[in-house]
Amino acid sequence: MGRGLALALLFSALGAASGFDSFFGNIFGGGMPGAAAGGDTEYYETLGVGRDATDAQLKKAYRKLALEHHPDKGGSPDKFKQIAEAFSTLSDPQKRQIYDQYGKEGVRRADAGGAPGAGVGPSAEEMFGMFFGGGWGGRPEEAEDILAPLDLTLEDMFVGRSRSVRVERTRVCGECRGKGGKGGAEGRRCETCDGRGAVIRMRQLGAGMVQQLRTACPDCKGEGKVLKPSERCGACGGRKVTSEAATVAVPVPPGIEQGERIVLRGEGNAEPGLRPGDLVLVVRELAHATYRRQGPHLVAELDVSLREALGGFERPLRRLDGGTLRVRVSRGRLTSPGSVKRVRGEGMPVRAGAASGARGDLYVRLRVRLPSPQVLGETRLRTLESLLAKVEAEQRGAGAGDGDGAAAAGGTGTSSEGDDAAAAEPDDDDGACRDLEDVAPAARMT
Repeated sequence: MGRGLALALLFSALGAASGFDSFFGNIFGGGMPGAAAGGDTEYYETLGVGRDATDAQLKKAYRKLALEHHPDKGGSPDKFKQIAEAFSTLSDPQKRQIYDQYGKEGVRRADAGGAPGAGVGPSAEEMFGMFFGGGWGGRPEEAEDILAPLDLTLEDMFVGRSRSVRVERTRVCGECRGKGGKGGAEGRRCETCDGRGAVIRMRQLGAGMVQQLRTACPDCKGEGKVLKPSERCGACGGRKVTSEAATVAVPVPPGIEQGERIVLRGEGNAEPGLRPGDLVLVVRELAHATYRRQGPHLVAELDVSLREALGGFERPLRRLDGGTLRVRVSRGRLTSPGSVKRVRGEGMPVRAGAASGARGDLYVRLRVRLPSPQVLGETRLRTLESLLAKVEAEQRGAGAGDGDGAAAAGGTGTSSEGDDAAAAEPDDDDGACRDLEDVAPAARMT
């Protein structure tokens, strides 16, 4: 007995709502949980409809959401299951009445105790196939998608450009026009399913509990017709499709990120009588020699000598768009080993602000290369030690006098972000020079 029929008989036997309440009270004791909370609207909210939605409105909402959130199209599996669960309940008049009066718990308990075979409904995928393919186990409306990786360099992701990918996909056979037989012959009726394209099988759920499932016929693959080997098309072997290697142009938007999906509608596999599937490309970011990405920001490492760390420096950096950015630390600003500097607006394009040209920041980690004692030599090493000893003595003396020793000695190599903010605005001209500003510890990139 199907669940809908069982519930219909149950309602018929119970009669009025008071009788229904009494029935649940006898089974569960103390009345039906949630009976006082008939305001459960979660399923309606999931489908984006009101409690007075018609069957047509429910179907329209489910169709839109199921296609949008299907896992094969990059949607969330959990969200897809929620949508299927909501539609499965609200599209059944008896279950919808229970839900409106007793909520989700009422539906769950009715399933568990209502009728043999109840409690196990269609899965999210079965519901999708039933709705879009004409029945559980029926043929879908769309051919299979193709899921493939798309390897991109940081330059590709920064600039945004068209890339070409090579894919292997099926196409409707041109020789038999998708019929499978020589000269377009379609074959004879399948004896296994009697031409229906589907067979009924029973699944044992437990003692006295059986579920009836409708699945595609294994012999005719849901077509309802079969061909003898001698009748099959020479080009496709009766499969109705042939394989093709195709080169597809893929538009890559600026600022795209690792793991994002680019969906090209209709560029997947094709089968007779079905809409072509999609080509779904998952972005994989390739390692870069200079930069690594953290969200909208770029991180680079730069080696500087001891002389540059003490006296300042200016260096060129190759931009991801092919231009040159010159960065500098002005003379008098000491560079501490491992310090992180920032250049505002020189990171990756921000997708949400692409129209206005919004960009993240560039963070530069500075590594100070110290000369070895062997390179310095004994004489220069002693001279350097003597000079540094004098500087340290002056700092100690000034600190004991007025507490401003650091300022009197030219600073300690660090300063506040506000004092070192770059005065120059971002300049798009090739070779523009930008000051590297200090970054507060809390804002530093790892």
